[in-house]
Amino acid sequence: NMRDALGLTGVEGVYRKSCETTMKTLRDNKDTLMGVLETFVHDPLLEWHNVKGQIGGGADIENQQASRIMRKIERRLCGFIDNEHLPLSVEGQVQKLVSQATSQENLAHMYIWWMPWL
Repeated sequence: NMRDALGLTGVEGVYRKSCETTMKTLRDNKDTLMGVLETFVHDPLLEWHNVKGQIGGGADIENQQASRIMRKIERRLCGFIDNEHLPLSVEGQVQKLVSQATSQENLAHMYIWWMPWL
């Protein structure tokens, strides 16, 4: 388990503080990051696939998916997770993400051949 590798404090120590600092930096530089990511939307070498894994029926479908993904990234950078109606603080967003990452239910859905017990 990765929590054991984080030392005595687990996710509550240096790991949480560095996550909060990283999230604050990402939020502060959201416009720059979104500008860099925007280049991938228009990259002719990048093939956008629709959700079902089939190749899109044209540039319009591909750009719709790219736009949807960009909106989701932007919402995350603003503090919205899932279908939240109010943005979370940096600390709240990190707490929510850490709880999702350490959830037994989510961990149960992991690829079985990952073999975390080894």
